[in-house]
Amino acid sequence: MGSMDDLEVAAARIDLAAAFRLAARMDLHEGVCNHFSLMLPDGKRFFLNRYGLHWSEVSASNLLMLDAEGNVLHGEGGYEKTAFFIHSRIHLANSRAACVTSPMTTRTTASWRTTPRATGWRACSATSG
Repeated sequence: MGSMDDLEVAAARIDLAAAFRLAARMDLHEGVCNHFSLMLPDGKRFFLNRYGLHWSEVSASNLLMLDAEGNVLHGEGGYEKTAFFIHSRIHLANSRAACVTSPMTTRTTASWRTTPRATGWRACSATSG
């Protein structure tokens, strides 16, 4: 039988993978550059999805465990650097931010594309198209 830490980590992996699958099922995804992260109870490590996977492909076994410096402590593959820099800083700045999500839906993409240039924001897209 594993330690309490092992059981908490396993439960966190399962919960985060389930969140990805549920978000995909609810059509709250677009592309493969979207990300969720989950801080572990120790406040030093967190899970992030591996780059290149559609949310419907994310499983507990393919999540990456990272530290605050971006070192992959467990798992294989890379992660999107933007996801790491945004999510890790949110987690570290606010211990209550246990789970941080960044879904890029079609509505988000449309609003980014229609942002007026006069506001000083450069028109951009969350998709490659």
